[in-house]
This record gives sequence, structure tokens and C-alpha cells, in this order.
Amino acid sequence: MKLMTLIEYVQRQRSNVVASTFRLLTVLFFLGVLAEVPVLAGYSYSDSWLSTSGSVWGCGVTQLDYSGPGHSAGVSTTISSPSGRSASYGASGGSYARVDVSLPLLASDFIGTYTTTSDHYGYCPHYGGSSVAPNTSTLKRYGISWSVYRRGVATATNVTYNIDEPCDVHCKRASYDYPLPFPPGKAPEKWLRAAHPYEIKSGGAIECLDRSIVAGLYEDFFTPDPRPDCENVPF
Repeated sequence: MKLMTLIEYVQRQRSNVVASTFRLLTVLFFLGVLAEVPVLAGYSYSDSWLSTSGSVWGCGVTQLDYSGPGHSAGVSTTISSPSGRSASYGASGGSYARVDVSLPLLASDFIGTYTTTSDHYGYCPHYGGSSVAPNTSTLKRYGISWSVYRRGVATATNVTYNIDEPCDVHCKRASYDYPLPFPPGKAPEKWLRAAHPYEIKSGGAIECLDRSIVAGLYEDFFTPDPRPDCENVPF
């Protein structure tokens, strides 16, 4: 009996060793296979800005850290205006993809939030496809400061308008010089109400923008009494 018990014990131990060895080899095999598969990694982002040509631009970028044969990066970007206008475009490349889209500025569609959203992806032939990162987005908020200026000195060639305080707005100028003669349909009235574009930055900071960015979109208004109001839109 003792001899049989010893033999059974040795056989069980041998079976355990074989099973453990098999499990170890299986783990090592899969580790070896996975080590040969490149991991898709990198960075991705969306951005937006105003151009001096009178457009709002948005872009999306996908950058992969690996660019082996058959791999590719891609991005699809959409920019939307406050009123709902939108433009979309997509692009792909070996390890880097960028796309730029734009919307023309309209007088009725500048004030508010422009949203740029991008979908980022990468392709790996080993996996049949792999998402590089979640979508990214950026918000740009724009507004207008209406400032009021009082008619000052007039010469044979121009009329000067000086800021009329108090005028508690984000953006304004000390004065304007308007050349004579005035455009058709306009007259050098007592008051000038002028528009100044601005961007609302993250955290609420205000950045005044050059009026040339929206040149032609916002007219200056010349009025007699009563004095028009200074205001920020949005407030």
C-alpha cells in the first residue's frame, strides 16, 4: 500500500509540473506575439482662430508615435457657428493627419460661440483598426463692444470723434478721425457708435481684436441726440 501511495504521489506531482509548464509556455507565447504588435499612441487636438481675410478657422490634428507599414492616422473636423452654420472635412496620412476648415464671417453670425470638434483615429493592420483618442473640441466665444464717441474738431479734410465717458465697455478707442466727405447716406452727426470685436478667453478674460478682422461687417452709426448707449454684446 505504501509503495502504491508513493507512486501515485509522484505521478500527481509530475502532472502538476506538466500543467504548470504548459501554462507558462502559453503565457510566454502570447507575450511574444503581443510584443510584436505596435501600440498606437501619440497626441491629438482641435484649435480655432480668426483670420484677417474675414473667416473663422478650425483645425484637427492626429499624430501617431508609430508609422509602420499599413498604419495610418486620420481626423475629421467640423466647425459650427452660433447660428448653426457648419463646415466639415477629413484627411488621413501615414502617421500624421491635419485638416483645416473655415466659415466666412457674417454680420449676423459673429456674436456667440464657434465650436470646432474633431474625431481622431488610427489604423493598425494587426488589430484591424484602433481608436487613437476620444474626440477633441474647442470653443471660441466672440462679442462686440459698442462704444460711443462725441463729435469734436472738424477741419476741411476730417472730423474727429472722441470717446464719451462714462463708457464702460471691454474695448474702445480714445478717438476716431473720419475723412471728409462722408460716404453717401451718412452725415457727421453729434454721436458716433462704433463696434469693437473681442474674444472671451478661458476663465472670462477679454482680448480685444483688431477691427480689421471684421472689416465691413459692422457699420459705424452716426446719430443726433439722445446719446446712444455703450454696451457689450454678449454682456
